[in-house]
Amino acid sequence: MRQVFPKRFRLLTSADYRCVFDQCSIRVPHKFLLMLASPSKSEQSRLGVIVSKKIAKKAVQRNRIKRLFRESYRLTHNQLPALDIVILARPGLTELENEQIFGLLRQSWQRLNKRAATQKYL
Repeated sequence: MRQVFPKRFRLLTSADYRCVFDQCSIRVPHKFLLMLASPSKSEQSRLGVIVSKKIAKKAVQRNRIKRLFRESYRLTHNQLPALDIVILARPGLTELENEQIFGLLRQSWQRLNKRAATQKYL
């Protein structure tokens, strides 16, 4: 069975990203990543991922991190409120194993849900 990450679940334009940065109402910081979220204009949550060359020098590393972020989101998006979410990778993330990154993301999604619930986004 083929798993996909359709366009309706993605932040596609720089204007979408700018809205999240400008209107960020929820921040979920961690040593290795930062989640920013703002209310979505669509009916479901959408994801944007930023992994800079400064964080992961090689394209293989950047793509691995992006794949892990997208897969984690795909598995949990139905539990999230209608938010536009940007995940920024931080230094040291490339040193972690895939399972560690998934665990970190699982915790971050839970924290995002808690903060959204307290701010009445659910």
